[in-house]
Amino acid sequence: MKRQYIIISLLLALISITSCKDEDTTMFASPAGVYFDNDSTLYSFAENFNNKEWGSDTIKLFIGISGDPVPYARPISVTLYEDSFNTAKTEMFDFLQGEIPADSLNGIIPVKLNYTGAEMDTVQYRFKVRLVPNEHFAEANLFRHIHKIYVTAMMTQPINWNKIKRYFGNNYSNSWYSFILTQFEMSYVPYWTGKNNPDPEKYNMPSNTFQAYVNKVRVALDEYNQTHDTPLLHEDGEFKGLPVTM
Repeated sequence: MKRQYIIISLLLALISITSCKDEDTTMFASPAGVYFDNDSTLYSFAENFNNKEWGSDTIKLFIGISGDPVPYARPISVTLYEDSFNTAKTEMFDFLQGEIPADSLNGIIPVKLNYTGAEMDTVQYRFKVRLVPNEHFAEANLFRHIHKIYVTAMMTQPINWNKIKRYFGNNYSNSWYSFILTQFEMSYVPYWTGKNNPDPEKYNMPSNTFQAYVNKVRVALDEYNQTHDTPLLHEDGEFKGLPVTM
């Protein structure tokens, strides 16, 4: 009787282990998902005037995946998300094929933005895109599957202003930013501090180089104020009429 009890106990233990393995297999066999790294992208041809002359530029939408990496590249794409939010005309954008590279948990979806003429010089257009499920990514409706894109040819507050504003007195106006860019001799400030850099290739200026440019701006501002009857003022926006400070 004791021997039968031992045999039954061993069989029950074996069944329990097999069941756990089945549960583990089921748990990790869920379909791969894909999501955007951030909520929105702002692009201005004013910061990229060469591309304005060429008529287009291509932005990168950064994406991540849930699940494990695989040893081969996987395609991924976006399409227009129909919504009352959208004001952009269809000729203002083209969706290109994106990809998750082999052995990676991150990828890029390129979107071509087209300069359509003077209408973009005074208006900011916007539209939403959504991720498209496919055989590799059955789950494309995760927590961040919609992305907003803003496109214009106006000068606008750059997306990295919150990262650099403390160096330039915090208050923003287009006139003040233009003054800053004149000292940088660039069409935008290519600096990002902290995490979540939306484009490491674009915002790649080392901190010590950035600090040198900040000092150059400060010297130029002091020189302006010393050689003019009134200090440099914000000429537009919320702080219009107030002196620029650093």
